[in-house]
Amino acid sequence: MIKKADIFLIAFLLLAGFGLWRLFSFPAPDGDTVTISIAGEPGGSYPLIENREIPIIQGEFENTIIIRDGAVHMEEANCPGKECVRQGRISQSGESIICLPHRIVVEITTQNSSYDAIVS
Repeated sequence: MIKKADIFLIAFLLLAGFGLWRLFSFPAPDGDTVTISIAGEPGGSYPLIENREIPIIQGEFENTIIIRDGAVHMEEANCPGKECVRQGRISQSGESIICLPHRIVVEITTQNSSYDAIVS
């Protein structure tokens, strides 16, 4: 049989758990820079607020990266699985798009962050 004290204890524990979860779940800040690396080497850094198309051609490998409306996505790639194209748009600091066959990494970074690290 459940007593009033049991209901109070359950409600208290749920509220305390929710409060702690909100306290320690920091939202990722919006990014302001798109950083591209190709085969581990820097490939370029672009502001996220400027719309642009970035073609990457390295031999037979071709990728097209689009920065538009504060987000970035891989528009085209001639890799076998095209997982990088299906990853969609990213805009938060710490998010990335990776084309593993072509060894391209597109990352969102921020220059003005009050956090030392972001853990998701």
